[in-house]
Amino acid sequence: MIGNIPKEDQYALEDFIKNTDIILSLFNYKVFVPIVERDILYLTRTIRETGVTVKAKGQLTRDGFVVYKGSYISSMDFKAIPEKIKQQRKTAKIDKNRILQEDLHFTSPSYAAAFVIGSNVNGQTYWKTKDGIQLKDIINK
Repeated sequence: MIGNIPKEDQYALEDFIKNTDIILSLFNYKVFVPIVERDILYLTRTIRETGVTVKAKGQLTRDGFVVYKGSYISSMDFKAIPEKIKQQRKTAKIDKNRILQEDLHFTSPSYAAAFVIGSNVNGQTYWKTKDGIQLKDIINK
């Protein structure tokens, strides 16, 4: 329910919100982006070399991908990992149990998946819905 706001004021407020969102997104603040449970994606993979299963939760955004706090991150850095991601894994807030302590934004689902797994991978096939639908299938709809 909108209330008794004149149309002109309503349009002015919508413009204000849109402009504020643009400015805040320049500083990587995602204030007006709602989190919808159906949009949450999951990554689960057992690392063959260690036998450990990584589990992460994230979401596609209009300018990349967010890996959520609480995700379990692999401790291994494979040779195929991009250098930028390798550095980010060193500086991220990850506790001694390999649990991510902050939401992290990446420029792509593949960089987000590489961060979680520790290797260069295709994020569009590794990130899936609860029902097992790959991100690439969601994007191509």
